[in-house]
Amino acid sequence: MLQPYQSREKLIHELIKYSDHLVEENRRLKEQIEKLLSEQLEQSRQELQVHDASRSLGDEEADVHEAKIMTEIAKESAEKPSKKVLNRLYNIIIHFEIPDVPGFNIRAIVDTGATSCCANTNDIPEAAREQLNYETTFSGVNSVNQSRMKVKNGSMIIGDNKFRIPQIYCFDMSSKDGIQMLLG
Repeated sequence: MLQPYQSREKLIHELIKYSDHLVEENRRLKEQIEKLLSEQLEQSRQELQVHDASRSLGDEEADVHEAKIMTEIAKESAEKPSKKVLNRLYNIIIHFEIPDVPGFNIRAIVDTGATSCCANTNDIPEAAREQLNYETTFSGVNSVNQSRMKVKNGSMIIGDNKFRIPQIYCFDMSSKDGIQMLLG
């Protein structure tokens, strides 16, 4: 059983001592927390340095890859078509990058009125196509086509911009002016 304090001064003295002990413990814990945070920050800084070093190597490889693609696109752009194309449409060259498929380029037109993207089956490598589990019908002004194929997922590069490949349906398209794809 607890005994009541006989002296009030003795109680005050013990409370002051205990309070000093708590203040000292609080200071020690703050120092310990600061030390741990400092160590964690240093460790994170070192990890980021290693990551940045490896990333800069990856950036150099990406720059070389991008330079190759741009050279290929420039060469293809410089090729003269067999006849002069004057379709008054926005003609572009799209470079496709699909995992496990060599990169390839397609001549396309941007059709803001199109409801979907379509590509000529013969111009898309077989490894870059995949079967759909449904059939889609396309009704044009002069034709009706069905498609059960689409371009696989990956990325496409238009100019300096890289995009995820949208849903691109593949079917036989006949174009007299060399258009291989409609980008809608």
